[in-house]
Amino acid sequence: MRSNIVSEAGLPTRINQWWEAIPFVTSAIVIVCGIIYLVCLFVGYDSFVEVCFLPSAVVSHFQVYRAYTAIVFHGSLLHVLFNMLALVPMGSELERIMGSIRLLYITILLGTSNAILHLIMALVVAHNPFHPDQSLMNQCSIGFSGILFSMIVIETSLSRVQSRSFFGLFNVPAKWYVWILLAVFQLLMTNVSLLGHLCGILSGYAYTFGLFNVLIPGASFYSSIESSSWLSTCVRRPKFIMCTGSNTSGHIPTYTNETTTSSGLLSGNMWRNLSSWMPQRESPVQTGTNSDRFPGRGRTLGSVTNQAASTAVSDSGLQTRLLDDVDNLDQASHPATIGGGQRIFDGRPSVLNSAMAPTRTQSNQGAVASEEEVKKLVAMGFDKTQVEVAIAAADGDLNVAVEILMSQQQQEDEEMLVPHSDLVEGPQPLVEGPQPMEVAQADNAGTVENQASDEPQASRFTWTIENFSRLNMKKLYSDTFVVGGYKWRVLIFPKGNNVDYLSMYLDVADSSTLPYGWSRYAQFSLAVVNQLHSKYTIKKDTQHQFNQRESDWGFTSFMPLSELYDPNKGYLVNDTCVVEADVAVRKVIDYWTYDSKKETGYVGLKNQGATCYMNSLLQTLYHIPYFRKAVYHMPTTENDNPSGSIPLALQSLFYKLQYNDTSVATKELTKSFGWDTYDSFMQHDVQELNRVLCEKLEDKMKGTVVEGTIQKLFEGHHMNYIECINVDFKSTRKESFYDLQLDVKGCKDVYASFDKYVEVERLEGDNKYHAEEHGLQDAKKGVLFIDFPPVLQLQLKRFEYDFMRDTMVKINDRYEFPLELDLDRENGKYLSPDADRSVRNLYMLHSVLVHSGGVHGGHYYAFIRPTLSDQWYKFDDERVTKEDVKRALEEQYGGEEELPQTNPGYNNTPFKFTKYSNAYMLVYIRVSDKDKIICDVDEKDIAEHLRIRLKKEQEEKEDKRRYKAQAHLYTIIKVARDEDLREQIGKDIYFDLVDHDKVRNFRIQKQMPFNLFKEEVAKEFGIPVQFQRFWIWAKRQNHTYRPNRPLTPQEEAQTVGALREVSNKAHNAELKLFLEVERGLDSRPVPPPDKNKEDILLFFKLYDPDKEELRYVGRLFVKSSGKPMEILTKLNEMAGFAPDQEIELFEEIKFEPSVMCERLDKRASFRFSQIEDGDIICFQKRPPPESEEKIRFPDVPSFLEYVKNRQIVHFRALERPKEDEFCLELAKNHTYDDVVERVAQRLGLDDPSKIRLTPHNCYSQQPKPNPIKYRSVDHLLDMLVHYNQISDILYYEVLDIPLPELQCLKTLKVAFHHATKDEATILNIRLPKPSTVGDVLNEIKTKVELSHPNAELRLLEVFYHKIYKIFPVHEKIENINDQYWTLRAEEIPEEEKNLGPNDRLIHVYHFTKETAQNQVQVQNFGEPFFLVIHEGETLAEVKSRIQKKLQVPDEEFSKWKFAFLSLGRPEYLEDSDIVSSRFQRRDVYGAWEQYLGLEHSDTTPKRAYSSSQNRHTFEKPVKIYN
Repeated sequence: MRSNIVSEAGLPTRINQWWEAIPFVTSAIVIVCGIIYLVCLFVGYDSFVEVCFLPSAVVSHFQVYRAYTAIVFHGSLLHVLFNMLALVPMGSELERIMGSIRLLYITILLGTSNAILHLIMALVVAHNPFHPDQSLMNQCSIGFSGILFSMIVIETSLSRVQSRSFFGLFNVPAKWYVWILLAVFQLLMTNVSLLGHLCGILSGYAYTFGLFNVLIPGASFYSSIESSSWLSTCVRRPKFIMCTGSNTSGHIPTYTNETTTSSGLLSGNMWRNLSSWMPQRESPVQTGTNSDRFPGRGRTLGSVTNQAASTAVSDSGLQTRLLDDVDNLDQASHPATIGGGQRIFDGRPSVLNSAMAPTRTQSNQGAVASEEEVKKLVAMGFDKTQVEVAIAAADGDLNVAVEILMSQQQQEDEEMLVPHSDLVEGPQPLVEGPQPMEVAQADNAGTVENQASDEPQASRFTWTIENFSRLNMKKLYSDTFVVGGYKWRVLIFPKGNNVDYLSMYLDVADSSTLPYGWSRYAQFSLAVVNQLHSKYTIKKDTQHQFNQRESDWGFTSFMPLSELYDPNKGYLVNDTCVVEADVAVRKVIDYWTYDSKKETGYVGLKNQGATCYMNSLLQTLYHIPYFRKAVYHMPTTENDNPSGSIPLALQSLFYKLQYNDTSVATKELTKSFGWDTYDSFMQHDVQELNRVLCEKLEDKMKGTVVEGTIQKLFEGHHMNYIECINVDFKSTRKESFYDLQLDVKGCKDVYASFDKYVEVERLEGDNKYHAEEHGLQDAKKGVLFIDFPPVLQLQLKRFEYDFMRDTMVKINDRYEFPLELDLDRENGKYLSPDADRSVRNLYMLHSVLVHSGGVHGGHYYAFIRPTLSDQWYKFDDERVTKEDVKRALEEQYGGEEELPQTNPGYNNTPFKFTKYSNAYMLVYIRVSDKDKIICDVDEKDIAEHLRIRLKKEQEEKEDKRRYKAQAHLYTIIKVARDEDLREQIGKDIYFDLVDHDKVRNFRIQKQMPFNLFKEEVAKEFGIPVQFQRFWIWAKRQNHTYRPNRPLTPQEEAQTVGALREVSNKAHNAELKLFLEVERGLDSRPVPPPDKNKEDILLFFKLYDPDKEELRYVGRLFVKSSGKPMEILTKLNEMAGFAPDQEIELFEEIKFEPSVMCERLDKRASFRFSQIEDGDIICFQKRPPPESEEKIRFPDVPSFLEYVKNRQIVHFRALERPKEDEFCLELAKNHTYDDVVERVAQRLGLDDPSKIRLTPHNCYSQQPKPNPIKYRSVDHLLDMLVHYNQISDILYYEVLDIPLPELQCLKTLKVAFHHATKDEATILNIRLPKPSTVGDVLNEIKTKVELSHPNAELRLLEVFYHKIYKIFPVHEKIENINDQYWTLRAEEIPEEEKNLGPNDRLIHVYHFTKETAQNQVQVQNFGEPFFLVIHEGETLAEVKSRIQKKLQVPDEEFSKWKFAFLSLGRPEYLEDSDIVSSRFQRRDVYGAWEQYLGLEHSDTTPKRAYSSSQNRHTFEKPVKIYN
């Protein structure tokens, strides 16, 4: 029995494995909720009433955000822990089934529906006519538990369990489980929200019964989100699960034929479930196959402790139960091929059980994965070969496979991700009993894949089991058979593996004896043969990566035991059962160690971030040898810099592509373009880059030997003509082109596009052509080609502007293109009369550039056949693979693909999905020019200086690699000398002695004796070994770094490595030393003096107060018993002072976090002053008393304090945040008053309190949204700190009143709409905070011109072109928010003041209709307004008043449509309709009320893009600056 590796692991490892097994969205929810709770805990935030779901706040202030903030906030540690522990198992199960994006969408949907139900029920209770109760309106609900209750309902419905265990205490009916749970929680914890939990249950039932189906989008919606560039970082995460299900409605259907026991947090024993979250010895049953939602996945067998019997009940997860239901269906088997085309199935069709559906027919393609899996991933834009390799590398786990496929750039030190899986106990000994069996080699069929190493080996194994019904063992193994050189056997559970089904698995027979880390891949099918009618044979297929943790794989619920043991069914004849296993073994290509050069002879290009579009184009151009040779012959010199020379950078890139063994970086080329990092992460259009690059190269080639190459290769000419029909007049114009843009929409193939290109347009009627002296004439207008270029570049117009939707869209229609393109077809229909008909315009396809994704981003790669042979290659950034013609052509046509029906007998609609991966640019080479263009390019075509330069670069790269590889053998020794101290102190540094990064360092082998290193130092510095003494540096507790002690002779006798380990507790690779060299009177080195315990080495700095300079002057040995006064003469000599100059001494003690520099008592001994080796003494002349007022920093401590705190601050005017206005030298410890006073002084302002400062955001490079309040910060440093960064920018503004006074006022931005004028007036109303709305209206009256003096005003809250609120005049303005909502003031019309008893005041909004996701959506725009409608008034009468009010011309107004809208659904009205009958009298109008809609086009000018808005991916033009 194998040892249990996981259970023997430490707790951190097990916790890490548990966490890694939690999918992306589930773990993200746990992290978000946890972080929010911790932040609230640390900052002391407990005002949950501001974020909880409070119905009264939602109704009165429309605070809809509470529906979502309430979900992520929790009130206590127990609250958040219990909710998150409950979420992990249920959320993980559902996310693995639904996919990450779908689960996130469903979670948001459930949260929204919970809130709506909560609000409705609270309102009903509060306003019911029998017993109104306002308590629920004021009840605060918080936490994730409402959604958890919804998930419990959904899981219960999906699993169809009959009973559930209540915390391991007793069993309850499953349908009552959630209600019992609700009651228990309410009884035990009376403070929890009954309504919140109840609404969660109701939302779960609403989802289960399909009431949300209309709100759940199809699979293409999730695929489009997953393919978007902004989500690519998340999609690449290994825990992210793609929405690969093919369910057209997007929701998960329920099943009715499963009665297994449910698992999850809230079922079974609580502690058992908690422990089950950790990796355990027994592995749960995994996914099965033949489900549209989970294609091609089997499951591993749960281990059992002994062969004869086991009482352990395997805990099947929700995903397993769902798949069991699908697996229960009797499935028809059809002929299928595996891998390279070897047929492994016997071809016997099976017959449907009347209530069961067959599996889909396997297509005849060579694939190691199931067809469902492959099609799903190919539909996402991946090519088929890469899908197969990725699934194999991911051990059959689709989620990991998708992560592999999405990874575009892998670092050299990345490790392969291993899918999480629990351990499976080893196989049991073989059981005697089965009869002899036969092994039949499968027939070969089909063609072999182009990679011979991928050819599978397949065999059929037939196992005849006699006396089947009398078998009394729990499980039974077949004899061993060999396929692909591996030993296999079939394992069955005759009475089921804890289920009422036959359980059957494929097992690795010798798994217990295989070496650690073994792995093998197989695609296989298992079948129970119907011995009466072969067409009823039940067969199921799957594939798996077998390894030591998963040595068996198959189907727990293969077929019902009732059918198996029914003698009339034909599965048991004469008590004999026949089992067949078709197994195909295929070599697995390791994705991470794949060598493109070795496998294909070509290398790829590294992706800088979003440069795949450029990589595909560069590979295409490189593989046009004539173009490559021309680039090589562009004149460059050895003095050119590749980063500044496009020709040299391109030459360098092409050379590396030709001769490197690994992928090539493009940074030099993009730098030569003048691009920065931002440009490298901005995806552009291939066509645009192609044009710009060719134009730039054409310009660079002028005046060189390769001038005109671009024209020779790519330039063609066409003729635009207009020919009159009735007179003899024809106008022609010749134009050149480098590429042709062909329409995709409405065209079947390339020929149809050319037909459309040359289509004749008739100019007649109002569109007649003015033919000079003939006047207006009927004419024909068209285009014909004069000549085509040798290299024809066709740009397919996949992206078009949709005028109806006012946006760019991608055309994914099917569009075919041939291997050979004949442009002379139909007697040269595309050629002009002037064309040279002797040139044969027959072209061969050379390259296919593919775009995978949507209009807002995606991925580019290229299929190229460099020599125009039959062999194609796929160039996908760094990876190059061999491909066949089908993948290069047919799979890039685009269009829709239809999956085979799983239940044909039920006439269900087949599932179709759009292929977002399709050809975008085609490159054809003319056959007659093939030999000239596909020419040989070798080193003689490359300039010698370029070869030398690039070979040198390669050698340097190899040296760096070797340096890195040998780093563990070496130590870096950094040697500081007196010369370094003199050079740095007072210039680069002021504190401590030296910056070790700027001193001489030596790379020395660790095994070298230190004495030999001293000889290296002697050679470098010219200091003989006998004159060297080295000191070790030490980091003191006060964070200073000083020489601590000299090395002892014993230490110098050690090796360098041993010395480093002794001296360096941090265990880094560096050894820092100070070299003490004593010099005699002639400045020559002399032996260092002997040092005893009394001697202290001190370092001295000299400060000049007049010049404000600090410099190093030397070092001295002193006696610890000596006094500073004894060395004053020597110090004066070192400083160049007179011997009797009075000086003051200070000890530099520390500088972090504050400066500590104290005066040294000259009469006290060094020992008394606690002076030791390495200490720093600063000294200066004693300043005369009269000079202290003139000198800014009269002594060393004040100067060091200044140096420590000085800060240059760049001030910018707030209205011009990009421009520096002035700079001030300030101190970090300056107070708020000091700073504003200096700013006011600089601006010439008398009152500093009128200066308001705003801090800088270091990340956005913009002002922070909130200014600094008056004296709210203590020091300048507090103003500059932004998280862990310190900025040097502040923004200022000059106020018209002092800031303290302004802070007591509330400023509101109000748009005043005049009764008769069109334009609104923007007013800034400034009033004391206690003021009311009435005060605001009175202030407005003083600032605007009213229609009449007695006009009354009102204040409205407008948001997204709807009126949400009319402010009461007594409402306080302090809480009114004008940052997100528009405040609008207007006169109250007289007709509204005199409403009759039957009059109605209604909302009137402008709107247009837009189609998104196949749904019509109403989009409001313009200014909303109120309108009085009278009883019995028709729409025609109302329209007349609206036209008069809005002053719309008759012609335009006649195009308007009028509709009654309720909750966004328009009901169009006729002129005779009575408008008032549609509206009910309401006193309060809000966003959800019904309104009268005016449908017409939005003619208001579109707002320009701001920096914060998402712009179209291709909106920024490609520019090459150099």
